[in-house]
Amino acid sequence: MKQALHILAKDVRRFWPEILISLGITAAFVLIEPFRWKAQENGFDSLNSIFPGLLGLLMPVSWWVLIARVIHEERLVGNTQFWITRPYEWKRLLSSKVLFLQAFLILPLFLAQSLILSEGGFHPLSFVHGLLYSLLLLSAFLVIPLAAFAVITSTFARMTLTMLGVLLAMIAVVTVATLLFSSNVGVIAFPLRDSISFWVYLAVMAIAITLAYALRKPWISRLLLVAVPMVIGAVMGIASHFQRAYVEHRYPTTANAAFQNAPLLQLAYPPNPGATSSSSTSYGLSRATNIGVAIPLEDFGVAEGTVVIPDGIRAEITGPDGSRWESDWQLQAGYHFNPVAASDREHFNAVFMMPLHVYYKFRSKPVNVHLTFAVTEAREVREDVIPLIEGRFVVPDFGTCSAQSGGSFSAGITGIGCLSPLREPPLTFISAHWSSGPCSAGNAAAEDGVVGVSWVGSPEREAAKLNFSSVVDLHINLSNNFTDGQPITPRFLCPGAPVHFRQYGMARRTQASVDVQGYQLPEVTVEGNRVTVTNRSLRAMAQ
Repeated sequence: MKQALHILAKDVRRFWPEILISLGITAAFVLIEPFRWKAQENGFDSLNSIFPGLLGLLMPVSWWVLIARVIHEERLVGNTQFWITRPYEWKRLLSSKVLFLQAFLILPLFLAQSLILSEGGFHPLSFVHGLLYSLLLLSAFLVIPLAAFAVITSTFARMTLTMLGVLLAMIAVVTVATLLFSSNVGVIAFPLRDSISFWVYLAVMAIAITLAYALRKPWISRLLLVAVPMVIGAVMGIASHFQRAYVEHRYPTTANAAFQNAPLLQLAYPPNPGATSSSSTSYGLSRATNIGVAIPLEDFGVAEGTVVIPDGIRAEITGPDGSRWESDWQLQAGYHFNPVAASDREHFNAVFMMPLHVYYKFRSKPVNVHLTFAVTEAREVREDVIPLIEGRFVVPDFGTCSAQSGGSFSAGITGIGCLSPLREPPLTFISAHWSSGPCSAGNAAAEDGVVGVSWVGSPEREAAKLNFSSVVDLHINLSNNFTDGQPITPRFLCPGAPVHFRQYGMARRTQASVDVQGYQLPEVTVEGNRVTVTNRSLRAMAQ
């Protein structure tokens, strides 16, 4: 340990200018980040918006330079370095580099994120777990890759060229894959696969760096780094074969006994959809072209105090001749099914992707479609009604919020901005009444105006997001923020108007299904290398 501390002290003396620059950029980020929040409160302020973003780019650049300098001080490539004649043990040398990065990158960022949390109105000690998780993500996706490139190169120039080469190779692979095998099918979340891929990636990168110090044979570490994307690809390929089984397990068809008598979600295909419109989508033709099939549905039967969120969709199509096709689980996002009266059903379009060559087999005649949705049910856990005030106000278990305007508070409140610590807030339904005219004492808290609503957050959240800032800046986009007449004018939120924050917690995951009989698939036109799909859609979509 004494030798490791000796090397650390030598590196501090050698690289104090780089250390000061890195710490200075981090300190400037802490000072300027709150101005971005204030810029949102008072309308778009380019000056206060640009500088935080610029510092957010300078921070990883300063880390890149510092990591390269400290590792190349005792470079591992070649056998003519002066340091190998000294009694340096590789374990001590590696430990000194780890201590250096922890002391001058990770620890300052931990303090910076704590200060940003405090400035946002949050107590840092309440979010230690999230702060540590944030540092783990930044270390995994920034510090460790930069260190890996440094140990397999001899100079900063070679490291830069190597990184550029890898970047160009990745762009080439993605471009070729997009041209030959592009697919516009969204994939339902697969947390187990993502977790396995992350830890495999982290382990291989750590092994590559450790072997570089232990053996001083860079070609071994280079081979390991080249193998990283291959290993990750293999893990994801193997996991894809178990995706359906995983989704079936995660969203069981048999609900828990506690929910047996509780209605979840009922879907129906309206026999007479009524007023419909046609919408066309055009995209490039490739070997893996999929067309989007949008089926208009109605939802009803959601219990009071609950919301149902479809996470995925799977389609089974049966033709008149008995031929069948079944899709994999696909992403179905963007809808929140709320309780509605039987006479006021909400309409939405269920969308799934079908390969073009499969479409040709079923396009001529009406088909029967069985749609299965993987859904999450969330139940209301609390509701807070807070009068809108000038300045910041606290929403329990959500974050801190403030009124947003075009220039000053007296000019009119056009929205609400909120800050959430480390990650997005819990799933929350926000609603408030708009005022179509100037605010006054008489209509400050009117309850008969047009309602603006917005969904934010998620019932499932990670401990933190991958970000230098420890505060997530949310702009609440309330609906109906403009009048319908001519000319179109903005609506305003009046001081004192109650803002409702209704939070939901996850209750269960399960499946819901609907049968659509005699459905005619959309029209598809192929011209050259372009595909145009024309679907029928209902009047409105539930969001």
